[in-house]
Order: sequence, then C-alpha cells, then structure tokens
Amino acid sequence: MSMDGRHDVPRWDAEEILTTDPLAMIARAAAVGDAAAQEVLRLDALIEARDAEGAGASLTNLSSWLDLTLQAEIAITLGRIVAGDSAELTAGEQTVKAAVRQTRQLQEAWERIWRDLGPDQLDWLTQTAAGQAIFHRLRRAAPRQQQVLPPGERRVLEQRDVTSRAGWVALSAQLQSRLRIDLGEHVISLDHALAALKGPDRAERQRTSEALGQALQAQDDLFAHGYSMVVLDHAGTDRLLGRRHWLAAINEANELSDASVAALLTAVEDRYPLAQQWWRRKAELLQIPDFAHFDRMAPVQAPEDGRTFTFAEAREIVVGAYADIAPECGDAARLHFDQPWIDAVARPRKPQGAFCSAGAPSGHPYVSVLFEGTTRDLLDLAHEVGHGVHAVLAGPQGALQHLPGPALAEVASGVGEAVVLERLVAEANTPQAMTALLGDRIDIAVANTFRQVATLGFEAAVHEMVGANGPASAGAIAEHWTRCQQDMHGDTVSAGPGYEHWWAFVPHITRSPGYVYAYAASELLALSLLERRDADGESFAANYLQLLQAGGSRSPAELLSPFGVDVEDPEFWELGLARLERLVSMV
Repeated sequence: MSMDGRHDVPRWDAEEILTTDPLAMIARAAAVGDAAAQEVLRLDALIEARDAEGAGASLTNLSSWLDLTLQAEIAITLGRIVAGDSAELTAGEQTVKAAVRQTRQLQEAWERIWRDLGPDQLDWLTQTAAGQAIFHRLRRAAPRQQQVLPPGERRVLEQRDVTSRAGWVALSAQLQSRLRIDLGEHVISLDHALAALKGPDRAERQRTSEALGQALQAQDDLFAHGYSMVVLDHAGTDRLLGRRHWLAAINEANELSDASVAALLTAVEDRYPLAQQWWRRKAELLQIPDFAHFDRMAPVQAPEDGRTFTFAEAREIVVGAYADIAPECGDAARLHFDQPWIDAVARPRKPQGAFCSAGAPSGHPYVSVLFEGTTRDLLDLAHEVGHGVHAVLAGPQGALQHLPGPALAEVASGVGEAVVLERLVAEANTPQAMTALLGDRIDIAVANTFRQVATLGFEAAVHEMVGANGPASAGAIAEHWTRCQQDMHGDTVSAGPGYEHWWAFVPHITRSPGYVYAYAASELLALSLLERRDADGESFAANYLQLLQAGGSRSPAELLSPFGVDVEDPEFWELGLARLERLVSMV
C-alpha cells in the first residue's frame, strides 16, 4: 500500500485504479451499451415465446453489464482524482455515460415487463436461476396501489421526464453549484461555506451565514420557480399513476409502508424537545447566550484541544470495533487497510468531505477521507469503512441487488461509527474529553434526525400549497421553511438574517422529493439496532451479519424481522430516540 510520509496515511494507487488501459475500458463499455440496446429490442419476443433460457441469459447479461459500466464510471471518476484529467478520460466520459444509459434502459425494460404482466404471468421466469437471483429487484418494480399505464403511455411519461422535471432539477443544481458567497476579502463556494459553518470561530460562522443568505436571496426567484415546477410535475405524475399522496413514490422506492413512515415521523416530531434540550445544553457549554442557527454544528471543543491518533492507531480501533460487532465485519474492515482501498491524504482534485464509492460488486470499495489525526477524522474513517464493509459482504448479490435503498444505506456505517465512539468514550480520561466526543456524535444524530424531519414537514407544506395554487413565490416558500424550523427549534435557537432562504440549497427537495426522511430512518435504525445488540448479545451478531450480506435482495421489513422489530410501531423508532437521549444526558 502506498503511504504518505508526512502523515503516515495511505493513498490510493493510481496504477491500481487505472490498471486497465482507459481506452480499453471505454471500448468495453461502449460494446456493452450497444449490446444492451440490441437486447431491449428482442425482449418482447423472448417473453411472448416464454423463452426461459433466453430470458435468463438476458437477466444475467444485465447484471454483468451493469457491473462493467459501473467499473468504467469509477475508473474515470477516481482516475481524475489520483492522476488528473487526460484527453482519454475526457473523450471517454460521454461514451461511458451513453453505455450507462443504454444499460439502464435494458433494466427499465425488464421492469416495465414486470409491471405490465405481473408475477402471475411471469411465474415461469421466477423459477429460473437468474429470475430467482433478482426476484426482489423485479418485485420492487411492481406498482403498489397505483394505476398501471399502458406501455406506450408509460414510455411517453418516462421520455417527457428528460425535458420537464429533470430539466428543472438540473437548473437548480447549476444554480447551487454556481453560488458564490462574498465574504469581502474573498469569495467562497457553497461547499466551503457549509464547512465554515462547522468551524470554531463564531464571528466567522455568523459572517458566513449572513453572506450565504444574501447569495441565496439574490437568486431566490429562480430557485422558487424551479422548485415550483418540480412540485407541479411531481403532482402531475402522481395523478397519472393514481398515487394517493406526494410521498407515495419515495415510500415505494424505500420499500417502506405509509404506516411505517408515519410512525417514524410521529416519533421524531413528538421528540422535538429532545433536540431543544441538546441545543440548550450546547449553548451552555459554548457560553453563547444568544445561540443561533449558525451555532448548531459548532464544535464543542476546538480541534487543537482534542486527542490525536496516528493512522496505525486508527486502523486498530476501527478494525477492532467492527470485529466486536461480528468477526466477518472485522475481516471485511481489515481488507480496507491491507489493500489500497483507502485514500487519506489531501489532493488538489479531491472532493471535499469523506465518501465511499461502494464500487462494482466484482471489484471493491474505495474510501476517501482526509486524515490528520483528529477524533472527527477517526469517526469519518470508521463511518466510510462501514459503507465498504456493507459493500464487501453484499457483493455476491450482484449489481442489481448489491445494496439496499436509502432507508438502510447508513445502517452499517452508523453502527460501526457508534461502536468506535463507545470505545473512545470508555477510554476518555477527563469529563471534557468525553463531552467533546459525545457532542460531535449528538450533533450528527440531531442533524440527521430532527433537522431532516423538519425539512420533510416543509416539503409537505410546499407540495400542498403549490398543488392547490400553482407556482409559489420565494416569500411564500420561505414562510413555510421558517415555520417548520421554528417548530423544531422552539425558543432555544434564534434564526438570524438570511436563514429564511436556506431551503434553496437543499438539493434533495428538487432531486428526490421526500428523500430526506431516509436520513432519519437510517440514523434511528442504527441506534435502535445498537439497543438490540445490548439486549440480544451473541444472537445479534448472526442476525446483523445476515442483514448486511443480504444487500438489497429483501425489503427493510424482511431484513429487520429477525431482530423482532416492527417498523410500523412508533415504539421501535423510540428505541433509537431513547438511546440518543441517554447520550445527551451524559454530556
């Protein structure tokens, strides 16, 4: 493994990422795209002839082609980070994107067949090895309690999306990426502004917050119109498909019943006082009498005052924590350190923020962090390695069912990070050190849980308003944002100038309406599973390992059933909230 001498931390090996000639990889992707396009044309004949062998081969091809196009995307994306841009990568990017689109079209064609014919008419297919291997993925395509459009109308609806909703989503994304926040002596991007809002200097946080509000206000009419168009398009699609409410589509994607989502939202909203309790305590710790929205993510302890770790120590802690959960999890975590799967150095082209590219099932994950030895760096490493552990254990499921949907996507990383935190808290030798550790973790849990549910409440209000009255003004949208935030904040957090415009930089509200509650679901699922771990002992490890190995091959309810939980019961979500409350009480 390549190590960086300055910090003794690993870096990706450019030769390993680009071990295949980029031109050869791009050519293979292009060939796959052409084959997938031809496959789409012969699907109807295969189904009409009930050709189990041919249909099974098509499904097998689809899984392997998705895998290969994903490999090509990863090679281009990570290749740019480690080796810079090149003529080959630039020229091949559009080719790979086209191959991805063509392969996705084959997947969508199979999903259309499943929707149009249903499982009863395709029982001959589900008896084949290939059909059984991706049965759950096809089953997910079947609509729940909604109208099935004729194939022609559905194709028109899907093609129209490119020029309607997708266009407005792209416009909103461009506006966000082009935001420039003027701080006087220099101008920063949205990403840098959000990072500054987590810094220890309160004056800097306030200045950044006000400048961000001004930058958003300057574009608020465009943001408001684009958001209104997305909401109207969403409502129109819901009507065409007979969906009963605006969350139906995302609930189906998450494979969560309306009752389970309602139970989650009720549990969190009823516990808003817990978030307020934390912010009140944090204001005391930071000695800020006028605690404001830009103080919510401030560190409880300055970075230079905290404990530091070498990367070797971090490796021992992370691998040990995952091994404590289950030996197989420890083995999967160790692979990340034994192989060149982690890049922990600063690079000119490296994106801000930690991430894990789960990779193609036939390959391996790639973890990107910036490790400088702080506790936050260690927890980021533990979190992203958790995503990699999940990807490794679920690899045998193949490209179509590799990983679960958003509601379970953060469970492995959340559980792993929490177990690392438990180790650090147990080793803390002063109350101040323990407070700093817990404060950082509570901030993340509160943001993922309460702030995301408040955002969902805002979305619901805007969808109702725009659905009834048409496009809304920026002022009308801001009123709903302010009200929902106030409901969450109570009298503990003051909203300073410009905060009423912050809805405009939340990407999910246009990209995937309703998506944000998945963050709360994942956070509370992880906390609730930790409660089960404390109660169940050894039986937990076997059930948890089975959950990770299943990937996306079963629904959340099926994956969680061995733990004896009911996601439609608010008391299940309360398990996670109670654990969070205990963390707050420890500070």
